[in-house]
Amino acid sequence: VGAVGLVAIAVLAYGLDWGIRETLWSLSAIGAGRCGVGWLALALSMGSPGTLSMSGVGTLLGYASRIGLNDAVGSLSRAVDRMVVLTFLGTADLALYHVGAIEVPVSLMLAAVVTVLVPEVSRLTAAGQLDAVAELFRGAVGRLALLILPLFFFLYVHAETVIELYLPAEYSRTTEVFRIFLLALPLRCAVYNPILVGTGRATWALYGSLGDLCVNVALSLFFVQALLPAHAQWALLGPAVATVLATWGQVAVLVTLLARSLGQSWRVVLPWARLGRVSVVSLLAAATSLSVTLGWQGSPALRLVIAAILFWVVVTALLWRWDRSDWDELIGLGRVLLRREGVS
Repeated sequence: VGAVGLVAIAVLAYGLDWGIRETLWSLSAIGAGRCGVGWLALALSMGSPGTLSMSGVGTLLGYASRIGLNDAVGSLSRAVDRMVVLTFLGTADLALYHVGAIEVPVSLMLAAVVTVLVPEVSRLTAAGQLDAVAELFRGAVGRLALLILPLFFFLYVHAETVIELYLPAEYSRTTEVFRIFLLALPLRCAVYNPILVGTGRATWALYGSLGDLCVNVALSLFFVQALLPAHAQWALLGPAVATVLATWGQVAVLVTLLARSLGQSWRVVLPWARLGRVSVVSLLAAATSLSVTLGWQGSPALRLVIAAILFWVVVTALLWRWDRSDWDELIGLGRVLLRREGVS
């Protein structure tokens, strides 16, 4: 319902030439409508609206507000680097930077994992089964790595073709920005937020986001001001590097705290063996696909399709030969995602 409403508002705002006020009021109406539908669904599942109690609503809203504030701080942090580029480098460089700072759409994979993790983590935490929570986290990281790490290596190696596919030649400098932002993609495997929420530690995520914001601001300003006098051509990359470094720091700190709260260590809480296997396999597949398509003068779309087919053939073949469990889980994840996409 919410997605359909947002699309409808976007179409109406464009077609009817709405201003900011009309658009924002419409978005607020969609939010209120989603809240009403959710309340009605809850009431129907419990029997009737009359059986609902307001006791505990304040506590729930207080806890949920920390989660919402964490998302708000995260959104602000994602805009800081662009504001620094705009302030110090101008609108022309901002255009180059913005189209290069692409967020790879892996939300479908993450949503499928989060939907399962949060209620299960809450149940296990209430039962005091922290070892089971750690095992659940380790399994989620390992499964996501089967999809996200190959995607990272493929996009990083073929970044020039990706940029060439959807941007004109004058935007070729965005390839460097794109590659830098891709360095944060492997971190999407570490789905710590559902674990923090499920174990009642949403405040940790908020503090992590605030730390990420502060570090991002400081590093972005430092890199731009340090590079501008003598190395102006590299100044555009400073905020991108700052954003990635801040994100890596945030994830490292939160995963460390999460591991300690679960009575685990870094050596145990992450599936290092699988992460290593998938990284090596993906690197070999990316190098193979690049060596075959390098120097082709055909359309970038055709090069990318051929490279993708060759890449995934090599990945699946090597995983099948090296560790059959990785191959079986990769095929299973593909089937689950296809079913989920078909249902949605």
